[in-house]
Amino acid sequence: MIPPHSWRRLALVFVAAAAPAAAQENLRSMSLSDLVQAQFTSEDDFPESFRAKRIEPAEPGGEAAAPAHPAPLPEAASIELPESGEGAAEHVLESGGTLGKISALHYDSPAYAPLVKLYNRVDERRLKVGQVIKTPSIATILREAGSRVLVRYPEEMRGILEVRNEYMEIESAVSSGASIGAIAEELKPRLRGLRRKLEAISYGLEKRKHGVAGAPNSTLSQLQSVRLNLQALERADFGKHASRPGRVHTHLGLALTYAILWGEEGFK
Repeated sequence: MIPPHSWRRLALVFVAAAAPAAAQENLRSMSLSDLVQAQFTSEDDFPESFRAKRIEPAEPGGEAAAPAHPAPLPEAASIELPESGEGAAEHVLESGGTLGKISALHYDSPAYAPLVKLYNRVDERRLKVGQVIKTPSIATILREAGSRVLVRYPEEMRGILEVRNEYMEIESAVSSGASIGAIAEELKPRLRGLRRKLEAISYGLEKRKHGVAGAPNSTLSQLQSVRLNLQALERADFGKHASRPGRVHTHLGLALTYAILWGEEGFK
């Protein structure tokens, strides 16, 4: 194969042979395309590979399309969330009261104390008798305190609440199996279904959306812990002191809390 620079030398030799001596110096500065074109009498004889490509003029007013704007976010209040009939407008703190006790009273588990703390913006070490602690439903907490994450990931946040409600439907039956060290067969498909739903939720939360720079690693870690505990319960592994059924709520409560904080911190 002849190197590209050798073609110019060959063309120069052929053209120069037919040119007067005075014109040979000018030929040395000609391009390869010009040298080759000199050997053809018409454009039709000129090889296609050497022809200049015609550049069509741009269409009048043909400006580059502006990037599409992201779809407007929905209003948090318009997003449907499952309600569990729990919670109340508020709770007046009594002597010896704690956020854990308030959570157990209004949300059936002390595990949602971090959520209560975040919603009320209180320091548990400085609680006082007579202090009013707001205890709305968890769906309301999510709409009001977690609106930033809710409007960007409505399906995923709704899914977490649905998993919680569905687990609470079978929690009593699951916990009762600890006394005999077995899990009822009819509960296994439901536990398995909850795990699969959590996997889909985690996958959705990992997707980057407009205005989201980072992943909710803390929430994803808690959801993984929920899955692992459900998987263990499916094997009738109830944990030390049969604490595993309650640990499901612990990690669900933290998953919700961290998701709200992720939104407050700018999704970093």
